[in-house]
Amino acid sequence: GLGVLVTFTALLGATFWVGQSTLSSIKWFEAIAGFVLIGFGALIVLGRAPSLSIPLPKRRSSTLGFGVFGVGYALASAGCVAPLFISVVTRALSLSTTDAVVLLGTYVGTVVVLMVALTVATGMGLVAGAGRLAAYSGLLKRIAGVVMIAAGIGQLYLAIVVFDLHRVFLVLF
Repeated sequence: GLGVLVTFTALLGATFWVGQSTLSSIKWFEAIAGFVLIGFGALIVLGRAPSLSIPLPKRRSSTLGFGVFGVGYALASAGCVAPLFISVVTRALSLSTTDAVVLLGTYVGTVVVLMVALTVATGMGLVAGAGRLAAYSGLLKRIAGVVMIAAGIGQLYLAIVVFDLHRVFLVLF
């Protein structure tokens, strides 16, 4: 919990430092992310995904070890929640200091609770059903590929319709 809190606080500070004018160009990342998701999703569906295995360090049971794990988890998840995170931060900029602290504290608290719940649920699921799901790993990978393609299409929709990049796509295609 503390690692996530520290990480999101640092990201919050970086967001304020970068400023709104720079963040407005983030819409290009929506399109890039869409193409990347569709490409990797297609590779997974076709069974041609590159093998990427990153050995995780042994997690220490100390307070520092859990904090470092929380920081890593928060950094890894920050990209997934970036649009929501930026929206919350942008909204907080327009509020009084007290209201902004409450809003940001609620956001970070929610992330911490969801992270703990997901970690516990994952641990319980691994214990309860790991053997049964192993037989379906190929099918589950392909389903994950289809989900990635759908997410990529959603990202492209955001880029084209919501962020008004349709003129760029008309020129390119």
